[in-house]
Amino acid sequence: MTSDKPEHSRIEGIDMLRGIAIALVLVRHAAPSVFGGAGIVGVVIFFALSGYLITAILHRNILKSGRVRYARFYRNRALRLIPALVFMLMGLTVITLTINPLDDRTRLVRTLLGGFPTHRTFPLIMAAMRSDICGPSLWKNSFTSSGR
Repeated sequence: MTSDKPEHSRIEGIDMLRGIAIALVLVRHAAPSVFGGAGIVGVVIFFALSGYLITAILHRNILKSGRVRYARFYRNRALRLIPALVFMLMGLTVITLTINPLDDRTRLVRTLLGGFPTHRTFPLIMAAMRSDICGPSLWKNSFTSSGR
């Protein structure tokens, strides 16, 4: 008997919690003296939700194929996140070159390079992609070894 529940069903309430988290960060930036701690609460909520959802994706992957397919996981994350990142960096470029509200046009190239994560995370992603052949034993060893 098959389930009527789609494989990637949405959990009710998660989008609302994401919205609240984003709103907390935005109000903190809009009025830091009034909402000083709101930003950190929003970030913690957002990271907790992201961790939960990513863990669910990895768990589903183990149940389906018996291992974590890191290359596939990182490819899917990149396809989801990089377009938004590029759009944001393009917007930053246009605003900085036309309006320059922070008077930091001379640091634009450095800011853009810092905003694009590949220069720091590329070695980690490549290592994870190579470990894709390890399968579930990689996870088991990660949680049972003392690291010594």
